Amino acid sequence: MNYRFLGRQKTLSFGNYPDVFLAKAREKRSEARGALADGRDLTKVRKEKIRE
Repeated sequence: MNYRFLGRQKTLSFGNYPDVFLAKAREKRSEARGALADGRDLTKVRKEKIRE
């Protein structure tokens, strides 16, 4: 998923195809768009989830 945050273009990946099916990738994309709409940086959100 390509997106812009603070004027910089960034890319977010949801995983490889055999591991993550299309329906799950679309679900993750919707969550990412919601976080982006709230003004949160998606790379920081992802790092927080990894820490948990």
